[in-house]
Amino acid sequence: MTSQLNVDTIVDKAGSGGTNIKVKGSNSTYVDGTTTQNLTQGIVKTWWKYDISDNTFDDSFNCASGTDDGTGLYTITMTNAFNSADEIVGAGVGKTSSGGIRCPAIVSYGTTSIQNTIAYQNGGGIDANDQAIHLCGSLA
Repeated sequence: MTSQLNVDTIVDKAGSGGTNIKVKGSNSTYVDGTTTQNLTQGIVKTWWKYDISDNTFDDSFNCASGTDDGTGLYTITMTNAFNSADEIVGAGVGKTSSGGIRCPAIVSYGTTSIQNTIAYQNGGGIDANDQAIHLCGSLA
């Protein structure tokens, strides 16, 4: 037997709004039009905007720390580990500058850390600001 709940607003039992609502289970889904998607698989698990020149986060989610590993190379350690490094998918965005397009790229994946590089389009590493990367995959 299936059922349907129609409401305008869901709030926690304290009445403070949706801040404490939880979705549990790897098979939780949402429907967008006629498409049904897996909710937990479909969200970004880690992201950051990082300034390698001063080794700081402008903003981040699920990031514990950043380490400067040399010119144009840094490592981000995550707060919550991924299930498997083989399942992580990542993408990055960099700024353009007078030296060309800055291209952030993931050098190596681990379940608790990711090493990245930032290079100009014509090669060579650079300690650049405003590098953004997001990661998707299953958390442990």
